[in-house]
This record gives sequence, structure tokens and C-alpha cells, in this order.
Amino acid sequence: MPRVTKREFKRIAIVSLLAGLIIIIYPFIAKYLHISIILTQDTYTILGIIVIVFPIGIAHLLNVMWRRGIDRNIPKLLRQVAEAGRVGVSIPKALAIASRYDLGPLTPELRKAVTKLSWGYPLEKVINDLIEELGTPTSRRAFKLILEASKSGGDVEEMLMVLQRHISGIQLTLRERRMMMRPYISYGYIAFFVFLAIEVILLKSFFLPILSMRAIVSGMQSMFKISITPEQIRTYFYHISLLEALISGLVSGKMGEGTIFAGLKHVAILLISTILTFHLLIF
Repeated sequence: MPRVTKREFKRIAIVSLLAGLIIIIYPFIAKYLHISIILTQDTYTILGIIVIVFPIGIAHLLNVMWRRGIDRNIPKLLRQVAEAGRVGVSIPKALAIASRYDLGPLTPELRKAVTKLSWGYPLEKVINDLIEELGTPTSRRAFKLILEASKSGGDVEEMLMVLQRHISGIQLTLRERRMMMRPYISYGYIAFFVFLAIEVILLKSFFLPILSMRAIVSGMQSMFKISITPEQIRTYFYHISLLEALISGLVSGKMGEGTIFAGLKHVAILLISTILTFHLLIF
């Protein structure tokens, strides 16, 4: 799975922000240059927000998947290093042997470290660089212990196996927690689409027919003191739906995946759904 580095993440964020701002201010530029505008100002604003948040959300998702892939393969690495140590293999040689196996996204990073060791880099520097490159708490604990074990000696294999069992237990607990919280994402989507369906039904079956009666009963304007127009009530409901999409997306990400950043992709999907629903059924 691909990894998005900090530099690449910043580039994605800057490009997305610039592209989104251009879309947001396009109606003002088009009006100044006397260019026809196809959509409303609100729609351009929402499309600009989508262009800003969706790439950032996807980049964050790729990073989360990459980090989970690293942590998921740390117990495998510890077990392989421990088994190699039982037959008298040194830590650097055990890492080289482990790098030949499929450890997911950990494999290319481990091979880089092994290459540095073959060039004569000190083990401590190589492992510290690897810790900084991976950046996950689990990998930090595992490689710190490997480094200390290489310095102190003793029953290295038993220490690594104890850590391997400990990390495996933690990861099992985290996976169970994610499985328990994942339905909350679907709950957020269901609640939003029910809300959106109710709005469409109210507009098409109740509010808009009542407001359209003003044209029929134009001679009875004094009896119907209605100051709102169909266009205004469409806009009000449209804005309410957009706000609901924003809140539901962020809450779904926080509840289901633990971070607000994880909700950005849900926000983009719900905003697109709102725009399509209103432009196909209401406007």
C-alpha cells in the first residue's frame, strides 16, 4: 500500500487548497470578466470545499492504512528475529533474514536498513533512523528493545517473544475495538440520508405546493401573509442539508475511525450526495 510522506502530504494540502479557492472565487472572477456561470454561488463554494477536503482525507486514509500495515507486521518481525537468535544468529543478520520475507509495508523499510548495515553503518544509527522513518509507537517499542537486546545480551529471544505476545494482544484489542465502532459509520450515513429524504418529501409534497398557490390566489394576497419565496425555502433547506452533511461526516470519522481527519472523506461523499439530490430533484 502506498505511503504519503509529510512532504507529499503538505504538497497535496497546498494544491488542494489552491484548487478549492479557485473554484470558490470563480463566480466572482466570471462575473467580472462577463463569463456565464452555470451553477449557483453556493454550489461553487461547496465544490471548492470538496476539492479541498477530499484529497487530504484520502492522503490521511493511505497513511493510516500504511501505519496499520507496519504495526500489523511488527509481531511477525519479532518472532522471526527471535527464532533466528535461537540458532545463534546475530541481530543484524537476523534483520537481514527477516527482510527476505513478506512483511507488508515493513519489508521495503527493513531492506533499506539492512542495506545501510551492509555499508558499515552502526546498528544503533540504522535502527534509530528506521524508528524515525516508521514513526509508529509500536515500531518504536519493538526496535528500541531490539537495540537494547543487541547491547546487553542475555536471553534476547525470550524478551522478543514476550514483546511479540504483548503487541499481538494489544493489536487484537484494537482490531476488536475498530470492529465494534465501525457500524457507527453506517449509522451516520443512514441518519443523514433519512434526513435528506425527509427534506425532499417536505419540499416537494408540502412547502413548494403551498407556496406555489400564491400565484393561483393572487387576488387573496391579503389573506395569505407569506413573505418567503420557493427559491428562498429551497436555499434554506439546501444550506441545512450541507451543514448536516458536514457534521455527519466528521462525527462518522471520529466515532468510526477515531480521528476528525478520517471524517473528511465522509464529508466529501455526503456533500456530493447533497448537491446531486438537490440539483436532480429540487432545483
